[in-house]
Amino acid sequence: WCHGVGWCEIPLTVVSPGSAWGEMGLWEMWERDIDSWPAAGSAIVIGQGSLAPNDDVPPAGIDGRRGKARRGTRRRRRRRSPQKPRSQSAFEEDDDDDKQDSGQAEWTIEVLVGRVAQAAKTSAGSEFMVRLESEQWKDIWLEVVQSSVELSRNRHGRGVVIALLSSLAEGGSRDELQVLLQSLAEDAQGLSRDEHGCRVVQHAFVVAPGKVKVMLAEKLVGCVGDLALNLHGNHVVQRCLEQMSQEDTSFFAVEMQENALQIAQNQFGCRVLQRLLEHEDAETLDGIFGQLRPHLQKLCEDRFANYVVQHFLEHGTFAQKSAVFGVVLKDVRRLACHKRASNVIERVLHNFPEVKHRLLEALIPESSIGPHPLQELHSSKYGQFVLRTALLYADAKQRARMHTWLPQSFFVEGPSNTQDSRAERVDSVGLEGVVESPQLEIQLVVMILLAVGDASSQWHRVLALRGNTVNEGSKQEPTQLMDTGGANAEGSVQSCCAAL
Repeated sequence: WCHGVGWCEIPLTVVSPGSAWGEMGLWEMWERDIDSWPAAGSAIVIGQGSLAPNDDVPPAGIDGRRGKARRGTRRRRRRRSPQKPRSQSAFEEDDDDDKQDSGQAEWTIEVLVGRVAQAAKTSAGSEFMVRLESEQWKDIWLEVVQSSVELSRNRHGRGVVIALLSSLAEGGSRDELQVLLQSLAEDAQGLSRDEHGCRVVQHAFVVAPGKVKVMLAEKLVGCVGDLALNLHGNHVVQRCLEQMSQEDTSFFAVEMQENALQIAQNQFGCRVLQRLLEHEDAETLDGIFGQLRPHLQKLCEDRFANYVVQHFLEHGTFAQKSAVFGVVLKDVRRLACHKRASNVIERVLHNFPEVKHRLLEALIPESSIGPHPLQELHSSKYGQFVLRTALLYADAKQRARMHTWLPQSFFVEGPSNTQDSRAERVDSVGLEGVVESPQLEIQLVVMILLAVGDASSQWHRVLALRGNTVNEGSKQEPTQLMDTGGANAEGSVQSCCAAL
């Protein structure tokens, strides 16, 4: 196409659509040097289209007025991302929802006989069977047992299996309950990893008799470590630890010992280790602790493993607690300002009284080169929580150092980071720190009590802490003692409280 001339016969060579020339438009070729064109001899094939020599209209992309190609006018073909194929179970659930009956009143035991597995996968059918009484299960319970594994994997069918387990455990036959539990035990590992099946297995551990629980737990041998890391399987392991004795679950600790470090740092595995410490003898966990001991400092700072370290401080042996304390004491100032390790230091103060004084001396030294550690902790939003916990256990000398190096607002105000989850805690000892301070007047104490609320009930506590500063026999209310101490209140009590 030539502007003002029309279509011109130009001898060209045949070019395949997939080649560089084939992907190029004719109008783009026209701008190139004529000598760079393919050799003469035939026509050119461009893409999947064709050129009509008799057309009087220029092809798309040609400006008829200027005779120049407008680049970028052709829209790119939008590449469609391939859709993820749906699983067969998803289609089956959709079909089940389409087949569900509209009214629950239409379902009867006579209608269910012979089609329990099909009805249990529908919403209306499962709701009807869940509400059945113990006597009504006798005609259909065997069909549920035969399809128990299949129903346990279904979002509606799992409720039917759980209802039958509860019914047989409460007023049914123990033999029938054992038959159902044995049917579920055949695929206990697969059901434990399933979104719906894990709930059935958890309920089975709750209602099963002692010997049957052991049989179910033995089905999990060899995969406890994998289940601890699984999104659904970790709940099964936790429920098993809660419902069974230590002798029957001793192999759990042995299997998790190999990858204890990975389990402790995992979002789901850390929960299993916490339940293990709560329900197992700490001495049996020496193997797990031996795997974690070289990495204790890293675990104290980990997002999930710090909870495992805290549980060792709460439920572990004296040797295990001492090992954790030794790691914390080496770098206590940095760890006290860490977001997660500060929780471990607080746990040491709460649950390890034998080393409490040594830890407080490290946090509240008598002298220091450079900035005092108390000032560093106070400047950290996480270190402030450690200081407030230390205030609970500090002796008179240590509290005097805190009053020397910390601003008085620390003993009045809460943590600086009110958005932190731990900022909601209220330390009752904060009031004692205020009253013991000789720099504050009774007027300030009264305003604090009024701001907190219920000042009358707290007033006798103030008197006991101050000694003989105020006559205990005085009948004055706290609001009438605002001028006690030689300072007059400026403004109303409400404005003072707002200022605090």
